[in-house]
Amino acid sequence: PLPPLPVQHEIVRILDIFTSLTTELATELATELTARKRQYAYYRDRLLTFGKKVPRVKLGEVSKITKGVQFNKTDMGNFGTYPVINGGVNPSGYIERYNQKENTVTVSQGGASAGFVNWLHTKFWAGAHCYVIKGEKYVTDKYLYHCIKSKEYKLRACQYGAGIPALSKSTIEELDIPLPPLSDQKHLAAILDRFDALCNDLTDGIPAEIAVRKKQYAYYRDKLLDFKRLN
Repeated sequence: PLPPLPVQHEIVRILDIFTSLTTELATELATELTARKRQYAYYRDRLLTFGKKVPRVKLGEVSKITKGVQFNKTDMGNFGTYPVINGGVNPSGYIERYNQKENTVTVSQGGASAGFVNWLHTKFWAGAHCYVIKGEKYVTDKYLYHCIKSKEYKLRACQYGAGIPALSKSTIEELDIPLPPLSDQKHLAAILDRFDALCNDLTDGIPAEIAVRKKQYAYYRDKLLDFKRLN
């Protein structure tokens, strides 16, 4: 469409405002998310810092670490009941069977995300590029998750391999963690769960809010550029 120049200028002015507002909102939300994540990390590290009265142990001494199982990729799709957890941050896909129960700690074994620590709320399939960690000997799984998550930067720094990065099982086993009484572990995990939930809610909310703003912009753009033909 080719309306008169004054109309063009006005349409551009209006659409520029929408573009500017969307960009500013995305920046503000990203800044807020960063602040919340730092706040969570700060309190997590403070809460997990104990004096000499609390013994420290190697992760391999109080947990069982196993590797996932390879599966037929033809069985995997984008829709299914159970997520496939491998070396990435997000599920590789979904299948109709599982080999691990819900409420389990995983660590990515291979790929650019090797060392990523995750907590699975649902049943899932642990693939060959995923470590599954289960607490034994006086440690709860959720407390274990927060402890390992606080060491995630160390795990990522221990990636090896010139091609596809990987993380060894021994590196995870050697992680040093404090071991307070079970009652304290549960209390700390409950506090950190609340901070974690706040960050995750905000993380989920940012893309949703930006998507709404983009749809709003597209709606008004299409309305403003919808001219009736003169010929």
